[in-house]
Amino acid sequence: MWFKANVFRIGQVMFIGAVGLLVITFLLSFFNNVSRAAKNTAGPDYDLERMYKKWAARYALTAPKGPEIRLTWNKGSADASPDVEGLAAIDLESGNVRVRINGLHDRGVSQVWLIAELPGPGRSILPEDSGRIHAGTLAFDDAGAFLQTTIDPRRLERFEVNGVVVAGTEQNPDWNGVLFGATSLFQRIYHYPLRTPLPWSPTPAYHNTAVAAGPE
Repeated sequence: MWFKANVFRIGQVMFIGAVGLLVITFLLSFFNNVSRAAKNTAGPDYDLERMYKKWAARYALTAPKGPEIRLTWNKGSADASPDVEGLAAIDLESGNVRVRINGLHDRGVSQVWLIAELPGPGRSILPEDSGRIHAGTLAFDDAGAFLQTTIDPRRLERFEVNGVVVAGTEQNPDWNGVLFGATSLFQRIYHYPLRTPLPWSPTPAYHNTAVAAGPE
């Protein structure tokens, strides 16, 4: 009798354990599916936010003090050369600006401009009188052209660098830029967090506080 009772109790425990295991398995599967569905319904905005976080984590390891902007030849230019390319680095803390353009030997193309892309319909990276800073004039060597100069950091605080244009000495950079480069969306979010809306936010409340520095 004692043996049968113990066997019965053991059977009850095993049955309850099996039921509990099934319930736990079901709940885990349910919450996993809910999480997966939430990610899927989030759409491209969720993916963009996740991509930015991964990019920002890697980018922060380089301790950047400002954007680095790749410069390429204006495709619409009759003298366009695919071999000419460069990089502009802007240090927003110190105001240091470094530009190196490999393969550029035309001394008639030497004026470097920092561009603020002002908000409004029809606006573009083209510099306007109210949204540009003349960074300086390129020097030339065997490898190409370069510029190293300093802009007052207080001026850069009032100016959002969204692009760089290299133009000719006698040309109006508004219409005759030869090399162009623009900051990426991720760079703008990282370096200008209070001025750049988060595209994945349903209600991106922000104010573009970039103030035009005006022409020199």
